[in-house]
Amino acid sequence: MHEIHYLSLGVNLINVIILVLLLHIYTRNYRHIKSDYNLGLLVFSSLFLIENLIAIHLAIFSWPYFATDIIFHIVIINFIQLLGLLALLRITWK
Repeated sequence: MHEIHYLSLGVNLINVIILVLLLHIYTRNYRHIKSDYNLGLLVFSSLFLIENLIAIHLAIFSWPYFATDIIFHIVIINFIQLLGLLALLRITWK
């Protein structure tokens, strides 16, 4: 594995941790306030969690099939997703 593959894997792991935190918060909120908005946040976070778990699986088991140039672009996308999730976590935490 190249260093960029490890970087991609690390960013995805951070995304998973943030998404688990968000799911915990949204689940707690949904139990107290049963609204469609909270349910939508639960679905949104769950789908992003599934996407990141699939990306981790691919990073671990399919890395020889990815060209290093493609992984660089995937890492950029993962970082943008990380920034968005950090913003969402910050807003949600308040």
